[in-house]
Amino acid sequence: MASSLPITSFALGIGVELTRAKEKVKVKKRRLALLTVAASLSVVGSSFAAMNAANTVNSAAIVDGQVMTADLANVAVTAAKIATGTITATQLAAGAVTDAKITGPISAGKIAVGNVIIVAKNGGQFTSPSAALASIGNASPTNRYLVKVMPGVYEMGTTSLQMQANVDLEGSGDSSVINSTVSNAGFDTCTDGTVNMANNSVIKNIKVTNTATSGVDTVIAAVAFNNVKAKAEGITAIAGMDNVASAERITGICSNGAAGHAILNNVTSEAHGLNGDANAVMAFYDGSLTISNSNMISYKAPATVGNSGYHVVDAVMGVTGVGVVTITNSYVEANIGQPNREGDLLYCNGYNSAISNSRFMSKGEGSISLYFNDGQSTGTKHSVINSQFNSDKSGVYTVLVSTGIASVVVANSLLQGGVDINVDGPGAKLFNNYTESLEAIPNL
Repeated sequence: MASSLPITSFALGIGVELTRAKEKVKVKKRRLALLTVAASLSVVGSSFAAMNAANTVNSAAIVDGQVMTADLANVAVTAAKIATGTITATQLAAGAVTDAKITGPISAGKIAVGNVIIVAKNGGQFTSPSAALASIGNASPTNRYLVKVMPGVYEMGTTSLQMQANVDLEGSGDSSVINSTVSNAGFDTCTDGTVNMANNSVIKNIKVTNTATSGVDTVIAAVAFNNVKAKAEGITAIAGMDNVASAERITGICSNGAAGHAILNNVTSEAHGLNGDANAVMAFYDGSLTISNSNMISYKAPATVGNSGYHVVDAVMGVTGVGVVTITNSYVEANIGQPNREGDLLYCNGYNSAISNSRFMSKGEGSISLYFNDGQSTGTKHSVINSQFNSDKSGVYTVLVSTGIASVVVANSLLQGGVDINVDGPGAKLFNNYTESLEAIPNL
């Protein structure tokens, strides 16, 4: 019995230690459980913290690819839920945005296109073409800009719209209109129009008008090329009105100065002269005109007042003989409502000219007249090839006038009524021409 006591005490001691060890394990398990719960609550708390008062979730709370299309109710994500600029092209799969996904207009401010500026009455970057052009400061031959003018009438008042070099101004056809009441002081001056072109600028697919009522000794123009070389494509240019007196000389487009060169393609240019001379296109002081695939029309209303006349294509004040008028595949018309109005379908004073594959038409009381004069220049040259000269009235004949030492060649062309030649100088040379009834006109 004496030897069993120590063994019993030892066993009891081991039992106590085991019990204490088990308690420690239980405590550790409780602590671990509490830590796990705390960590879970922390994650939940973070998620709730990411939600603002509008019940939205910021992007930090969403793992990429976690929210799929199937997780979103229809129209759950509205425009108000998307901040501007948050969805970029990289977030959209090709073809993901279809026409059916877009309702209403998308303003220009939401569309970023390099070097393109939108002018619109509503929703554009600017509401006036002049402000849009003024915003451009770095255009160059290798960094051109496009100013897109949406439909609407844009009034310039008595101020011209000044183009910038290396900038294109494009409208939406005749529904985009730029109008002014700009005028030039002096009968032989055309430096300003509703639009003033700049070197290497282009105006296209737009309507430009000038409705000035500036009176005597003034010139009005829709588009002016003043000592600059530039292009107009697909535009309609109209100056003057049929029922309101405007200026002494009226022209749709003018080219002025030896450095002036108006390159016109697919253009309609009209001059409406109630009281003033109606000249669809004009060139002054050696400015050149290159016209293709275009329509040029001068109108004189039946109620025309005064002694005003017309020159549909009018090139005047040529000084050095460097000015050239070139007309190809185009239509030239004099629409004259009153008799005894002095005028010509083509008038060149001190200019060279080259006409081909074009039709010249006299309507109403107009005449079929071509006038070539050296003016202050010397030895100007003119050619008319494969063209037609007609009137809507019978008994009208073609008049060809050449004065000074200007030389004229007319070949392979229809000359209604034959030709009446008034020559002072080297004269005219005629070859293989014919009348409207296909009768041959003698060569000269």
